[in-house]
Amino acid sequence: MTSITSLPPETLLQIFKDNNLTPTDLAHCAQTCLKFRDLACLPDYKIDYVFKVDHPSHSGWRLIRCILLNPVLGERIQTLRLEWHRRRRRERDTWTLKWDWTEDELTKISEICKKWNLNPSLYPAIEIGLNSEALLPLLFCFTTKLESLDVGDVGHDMISDEYGHTVYDAIRIYTHCMGSPPPDSSQPSPLATDEVSLTKWFESGGAKYEPRGRLCEPLSSIPWIYTTFTPGSWLPGLSNIKEFSHGGSNSIALRYRPNYLNDWPNKNIPTILQLPNLETLKLSHINALMGTPICDGPKPVHKLKRLEIFHYRFYRTDFEIVARLTGGSLENVVCILSDENFTPWDMPPEQKIAVITDYFEENSKDTLARDKISVVRSFKGFFDDFEFKGRENMLLLSEVHRSSPDEYGNIYLFEASDQEREEYSEDEISEDGQDGQDGEDESKR
Repeated sequence: MTSITSLPPETLLQIFKDNNLTPTDLAHCAQTCLKFRDLACLPDYKIDYVFKVDHPSHSGWRLIRCILLNPVLGERIQTLRLEWHRRRRRERDTWTLKWDWTEDELTKISEICKKWNLNPSLYPAIEIGLNSEALLPLLFCFTTKLESLDVGDVGHDMISDEYGHTVYDAIRIYTHCMGSPPPDSSQPSPLATDEVSLTKWFESGGAKYEPRGRLCEPLSSIPWIYTTFTPGSWLPGLSNIKEFSHGGSNSIALRYRPNYLNDWPNKNIPTILQLPNLETLKLSHINALMGTPICDGPKPVHKLKRLEIFHYRFYRTDFEIVARLTGGSLENVVCILSDENFTPWDMPPEQKIAVITDYFEENSKDTLARDKISVVRSFKGFFDDFEFKGRENMLLLSEVHRSSPDEYGNIYLFEASDQEREEYSEDEISEDGQDGQDGEDESKR
């Protein structure tokens, strides 16, 4: 039988370029023999990589470990897409364990953070090994040939649960991730002893942790990836990006709850447009309502050729601002309007589409033809791709008192139903009981 090492370089190169191979796999291949190392280190070899934030497999941490050993791997990443796998209160298999660095790795990470003048709080966030999203600024120091970045539906909170979580939930998940015994629910609250640890964990996500009653959410949660958007001092991994995408088809923003509203894209469109080589911008599930207006700053210099906006909720003036900010060199525009019942314009759909088209055409007269502007209605409705659980007391826009065509009072009213409260309590009791049973079984052994 022919040995794989005897195959011609052309055949081996096709094998190594398989999209199913991760950087870790390639690093192992490079250690097999000199022939494999030379092929795996070819400078024109590109990688399309999916970075899974906080995934139980620790794939994000393993990627950085490989890049620290062989920085060439970072230079090959051409497309980067983020998937968010935050720990969920009800799903123990999502409670990703702590990642342990070696002293040599921490030394290298510290040196890189200083070299590129990264946020001083970033190194402690990486060192604790609980939030792999903190690795993204570090990764951007190596991905010098990155051309496409899709950040997906950004998960801000360290613990993801639509009904929130308690302090005890946070401590229980934290102790599991650290490999410690679960807390005893029959004892007084362990917050006093674990408050420092919880603070470090939540602050590793760019947040300031402060208990707020039953629902204890981080305050001022700003993901690390957002801190890298600094015009004038772009990291190497952002300076060559041609396509930037933000949002997801099943975004939790569809519920339009203020706690989950992501206003970063709205406020930072001018900043995003200053990416030096940006040609395509895709934004999905963003909103300009409820106190999150589009940033109406000076128009930045950019090379944007294609703009895609899906399932958004804008006022008429917001479209005018977006068209002005993105105008100048646009060649294609695609806008998918949300369900008409949730669009805050007192205007027939056909007239609305014509107005939006006019805005973009006027601001890119020299480059954008009218037949290259596609503004369509989403007949299916954006609620169709989101599965609701439990009952919601929701007041639709069409039923809200309006003081003027573009002004609304209360947009949505949400309230947890009795069934949801019962589910939360039953789940908490069952989980606590399971923890207690595990402890009894362990003591018997």
